[in-house]
Amino acid sequence: MARRRVKGGKYALLKSFGSIMIITTSIFTAFNLAILKQTTAPIENTKKAFAFNFVNTEASTSKGELDENRIVFFDTDATPTTNSTETKVRENSAQKALKVHHDIIPDDRKYKTMPSCNSHCLSSMGKDGAWVQDWNFAKNYGQFPLPWVIPAKPLLVDHELQFQPTLDSPFPWRTSWKWIDEDADCHVDPMTPEVVCNVLDELGADRIAFYGDSLTESQFQSFVNMMGPDNTRKIESTTDRDVSDEIGLVCRRNKTGHEDETDDDVIVPIFYQRSMGEAAHKQVESAYDFSQELNSFINQSEKRMLGVFNIGAHYHNETLYQEDLSKMLDLISAFDRNQDLYFFRTTSPGHAYCEPRKPWDMDWTKGVETEPFSSIDEMRWDNVVARRWNWEKFQYHNKHTKDIMEEKHRTGKIPMVHIFDVYNMTALRSDGHRGGTDCLHYAYPGPIDWWNHFLFTYLKELSRVLSRENMVNCRAW
Repeated sequence: MARRRVKGGKYALLKSFGSIMIITTSIFTAFNLAILKQTTAPIENTKKAFAFNFVNTEASTSKGELDENRIVFFDTDATPTTNSTETKVRENSAQKALKVHHDIIPDDRKYKTMPSCNSHCLSSMGKDGAWVQDWNFAKNYGQFPLPWVIPAKPLLVDHELQFQPTLDSPFPWRTSWKWIDEDADCHVDPMTPEVVCNVLDELGADRIAFYGDSLTESQFQSFVNMMGPDNTRKIESTTDRDVSDEIGLVCRRNKTGHEDETDDDVIVPIFYQRSMGEAAHKQVESAYDFSQELNSFINQSEKRMLGVFNIGAHYHNETLYQEDLSKMLDLISAFDRNQDLYFFRTTSPGHAYCEPRKPWDMDWTKGVETEPFSSIDEMRWDNVVARRWNWEKFQYHNKHTKDIMEEKHRTGKIPMVHIFDVYNMTALRSDGHRGGTDCLHYAYPGPIDWWNHFLFTYLKELSRVLSRENMVNCRAW
């Protein structure tokens, strides 16, 4: 098996406000210690010390919040006992102190702040790694089953589907690159119909929604075509849309290996719609909204829904991006559905002067044999194409998105929204674009497929964590 390794790297983001966190820690710790000292005065001569054991030190010090269930007292002379009368006195005193704390700072939150997932893979997966050429991967996972569920557009039929395999290139090059995460414990696994159905079953999710721009449409089409014709079928629309059907994923429960559907099979509706009101190039006023069809799809059942959202690639005005992002989060909050799993996909940039430069003058039977970037440092913003589309701003859009989501969740304004960060791994994929004047979108099958591999690897790990900790949801950052 031929293997060609391309190293990846981190991209620079703005630094966190460490000093503010330290000051916040000191203020709230001193405040609560003072209160506890007063409430525990009758037992000061016991030679016992106490400490706050935060669930997550970094997150808690930035919030100045205490977890009533995680206050632990330590005996300086002996092993602490949880059944002693003295310990109970201290616990009651601590609870009184916390009641005072909450009385001073009223809790008007709509949503509860989720506990930490305690999984480093959920926060680091896909950020650092390498693209390795692996023809076995291309053979086993890199091609869409035929016939495609969503047919190829005419231009793709004229170009990419003319490819003729050779001994040196048995499959299109763009399908031969496999992501290898720097952390061996956090590898991204291939997405298969069996994996998808098992994860959805474990999480109790019965439908999937994709709502966003044209790149979100590419992810949706990739997902459906990766599932293949044997595992999907047309179903009647579950929304008020004018169209008469939607695509349903067939999850077989009989485990017999037969392809015919049975009464035990579960049909998972898959929804996609282009988001409404995204800011265009010269737009000066926000008009972002959720469609009636999306609202209907999400609210049709009390069961858990998996939703993938995005904005970003078409925004050239920073203020409009921030306004529309806030609108999106407020609209998600208005659903009032703690049970759902919401994801925001970060926005990946295009690559100026991508190959093929002249798709109309190319031998498509041989395909395009280009490699991914070896480092994020190869990204170039100092050219007319990148500046025209403001691709250099995407990483700052992503940073703002993470910051505002963390703040709104911390203050109870929105439910948990997971960050589905594809920026690093996709920024290295300078290959696989449609080419010509389109160096943002990708041909498929190709790099976009990895967004789905990534998403369902993330969901597998999330399901494992939630089951282990007996939680409904958790905070990955």
